[in-house]
Amino acid sequence: MRVRSLLLSAMILALSMPLLADTVFTYTGNTFTSAQSPFTRSDFISGSVTIDVPVAPDTEYIFNSASSSGLVDFTFSDGIDIFSKTYFYNGITNQFTTILGGLSYQIESIDVTTDSNGNIASWFVDIEEFDPTGHELFTENALHQSGRVSLGSSIALNGDSAGTWTEAAAVSTPEPPSFLLFSTGLIGTGGFALRCRFRRFLKVHIA
Repeated sequence: MRVRSLLLSAMILALSMPLLADTVFTYTGNTFTSAQSPFTRSDFISGSVTIDVPVAPDTEYIFNSASSSGLVDFTFSDGIDIFSKTYFYNGITNQFTTILGGLSYQIESIDVTTDSNGNIASWFVDIEEFDPTGHELFTENALHQSGRVSLGSSIALNGDSAGTWTEAAAVSTPEPPSFLLFSTGLIGTGGFALRCRFRRFLKVHIA
């Protein structure tokens, strides 16, 4: 009976554990209205950002790879290349980074702002990669609606035609301290149950 009570307590603890949710917003841009090869007018900018704190209304989230919370991850594509946070050299937003004696450099800014309902209403995404192909991806709704990419001398764009953001299903994970407490409780409960069974076993067979 005592074992059942402990198991019930463990279940209640599991249900009461606070959860941390990674919220993923996906972005789908409109197709380019003009494009030069290798881009086509059927290509478009797409991507996602991951926010690992409770998403609040009227809040700005800026990616910084040195930060441990907030906008912690991103992936964008323009139909030719995929840009992820591995392109982010030093975690400093809105600042050029010089590499190899000034031969190559880049600037990145991943900035999204929520509205009063907690949905992404404005954004500024600028990823410039000048090594080795001179590739840039840019989309914003901060000052005006637009999206464009360039690869060498090839450009594709859709001015005044911003895309849309959609909140994907949040992935909830137990808060680490609570998860540790819960795990310890389960281990203790299991150990106590085995101890009780062993005592009953000895009592029966020794008697």
